[in-house]
Formats: sequence, C-alpha cells, structure tokens
Amino acid sequence: MIVMDHSARLRRLKDRLDGSCAVITDPMDIYYFTGRYMEGMERLVALVVSEEPLLVVPSLHDGETRDLGMERIVWHDGQDPFRMVAERVRGRPVLVQGGKIPYSHVVRLGLRPEGLVDDIVSEMRSVKDSEELEAMSMAVSIAERSFRDLLDHIQEGMTEADLARYLEDRFRANGADGPSFSTIVCFGENAANPPHHRPGGNRRLKRGGSA
Repeated sequence: MIVMDHSARLRRLKDRLDGSCAVITDPMDIYYFTGRYMEGMERLVALVVSEEPLLVVPSLHDGETRDLGMERIVWHDGQDPFRMVAERVRGRPVLVQGGKIPYSHVVRLGLRPEGLVDDIVSEMRSVKDSEELEAMSMAVSIAERSFRDLLDHIQEGMTEADLARYLEDRFRANGADGPSFSTIVCFGENAANPPHHRPGGNRRLKRGGSA
C-alpha cells in the first residue's frame, strides 16, 4: 500500500499562498490534501489553509476524519459553520476556488475574496510526486491484470451488470480499494449511446455483437 504525504502537500500550498488564506471546497481537491473524499452537498465541507490547516466538516464525517492529525471543526445541524469559518479568516486576504465554491457559500461566509487559488492547486496537482507516480503505475498494473481476468471470464449470455460486478471484484482482488467511478459496461447499440454511459444494465452479450 502506498501512503501519500498529504501534510507535505499542505506545507507546499501554505508556502505558495504567501501569507494569504485559502478556502478549499472542491471534494477532489480536499481529497488531494487530506486523503479523505467527502461530498458535502448542501452541507459545508471546507479545508481552510493558513498558518495551520483547519478542516470544517459536518458531524456525519466526524469518524472518518479523526485520525488526520489536523485541527477540525465538526459541526452539527442547527449550528452555523459559515460563521465559524468567517471568524477564522476575518481580517486576512482570502483566496477561494472560482466555479467550485457556490456563490451562496461565498455570501454566507461573508467573504470578499482577494483572488482565486485555482491556478496554484491545479499546478500542484499537475506535477506528480514520487508517491503519486508509484500509485499510478500500480493502478495501471491492477487494471491490466483485471482486464486480462475479464477476457478469460467473459462468455455469451452474461449481462452488462454481470461483467461490471465481475470487473470490480477483480479490481479489489488484484489490490485496488475499488473503482474510481461506477464501472460502465455496454453491449450492442448501448455502446454507441452516450446516455447509456452508466453502470451496466440487463442487456445480454450475444455472439457477433459488439461491446
């Protein structure tokens, strides 16, 4: 198992901010800096990066973030997490994520952003460190082994859902935590139908058909 040094990423971001404070709200970017993927939906999930990182999460994400080793604000329904964050960043230049933080959140935070942090985060994520390169290489190997297993397993009469489940099982058996997104398996005309790009259905594979 490859362990990512998320604390080093946070230190690099802090150095790039040059005294400013960043409010990170995109789930994939929070995952990049913490190793935890959390969809807040209507609830505020935010990573505030200044002198020390602060993670703001609703109580439903309490258990999965306790071991992160960073300060947290765990808020409950009825509390106002926007006020909690605003109090932390008040009086400091703040950078937000353009297009990734809803305007309603900016208003409720009471922020007057000095600029965007998007370019800094995108540049950091585009340059892969040694752990990421190793993880990418391992992911490719797992995918190759899993697809070879699939070729040996596939047969006429199986449904799209059958193969999707089998492939995901092989990912895990070969060392993956799971798929990055729902596995798409399409047979026949479904393979050329963009709206069908969703987890496999009940269409069965026929000899001479396409996949």
